[in-house]
Parts: sequence; C-alpha cells; structure tokens
Amino acid sequence: MTAALAAALALAATGEGGTSTDARLVEAESALSALRAITPEDDLAAVAARRDPGDIPLLGTPFTAETYAALLWNGERFERHRVPWLARFLFLGRVVGGDARRAAAGAVAGEAMRTAWPPPGTTSLVADLTVGAVAASVCAATAEGLDVDARERVAELAASLMVVAPVQQSTELAGLLAGHALAAGWLAVRLHHSLVTAAPGTSDEVLLTRGAP
Repeated sequence: MTAALAAALALAATGEGGTSTDARLVEAESALSALRAITPEDDLAAVAARRDPGDIPLLGTPFTAETYAALLWNGERFERHRVPWLARFLFLGRVVGGDARRAAAGAVAGEAMRTAWPPPGTTSLVADLTVGAVAASVCAATAEGLDVDARERVAELAASLMVVAPVQQSTELAGLLAGHALAAGWLAVRLHHSLVTAAPGTSDEVLLTRGAP
C-alpha cells in the first residue's frame, strides 16, 4: 500500500455526513430516476437488445445484463448524460448488493476517493488513466461492508486494472472509459474474493504512466 493511496483511503473512510450529504444523495437518486425515463441513444439501445439477460437493469430499457456488461453499458450512458459521480456510485453500491444504508455509504466513500486520489502530478501529463476505477472499487468494497484492510487491497487491485488513455478524448471514448471505471471497480472486489492480490506499490507505478516520455 503506497502512502498516497493510504492517505486517500483514510480520507474516504471518514466520508461526509449530515444534511448536506443527505440532500446530495436525494439529488443522486433523482438523476438515476430521470435517466430511467430517457430512451437510450440508438447505438446503446441496439447493444442493450443484444445483451444476454442478467440481474442488472440497463436504465431506460426493459433489458437486463450480467453485472460487468451492465456496468459498462450504464457507465457509458452516465457519461453521455453527465450524471454526477455520486449517482453513478450510488448505482454501483446497489449493484453489489448493499442495503440502502451501505449503498449510500459506498457512494459517499467513492466520491471522496475520486476527489482525494490520485494526487496532483508533478510533471506534464502525456497520458490519462481511468482513475475512477479505484474510486469505484472503494465504493463497491464499502457497500459490501469490507473492512479497512480489505478495502486497501481492493483499491490496489483496481489500480492495476486502470486503462491508459489519451489526455484528449472523443465523446465516444470518454463514455467507454467511464463504463470501464465502474466495471473495473466491481471486478476488483470480485478478484479480492478470489484471493487475487496486486503487487506492492502498484498504484504509484501505474501513475508514472501519465508522465512517461
């Protein structure tokens, strides 16, 4: 566990409580409800119709999909409609099976992690990373009720699942990467349960990719 990741996780664990958070969670729920009422774009609708059925809804359609595919698809829709990340994490918290309280706690922790990590770079960025995957993993782990040590291992795993991307992204690519971040966060928890571990220092090593010559 690197110092930067540990510090961000400690901040995320404290969360944010009180009336302000409750109000923002209500707004997040409203954003999800609004998206359910909007028909997806033609390309996403066509993909939804071809999905194998699963347990997770594809918002705005009558279809469902398996968890990983559903998070990819919904994540892309979230990005296209600029859905706040708190709402995205609230959706993820529910996907992992957390009750209402834990799903909300996961969403708040995920948002806090996204703000706290990664630390600002010291060099000009020549590449980007799907850093949201780490925040998503913290959301999922918190919603599942994993303890602090487990959340640390999950976050390091998620760092190893980040995808390198160009700094300047098309709308289409940004949607795909946003979907990947949610799906990779969920996958990191599944890998943890399968006893997979990341190499020590993975998060710092991967971050170096952003400033590579």
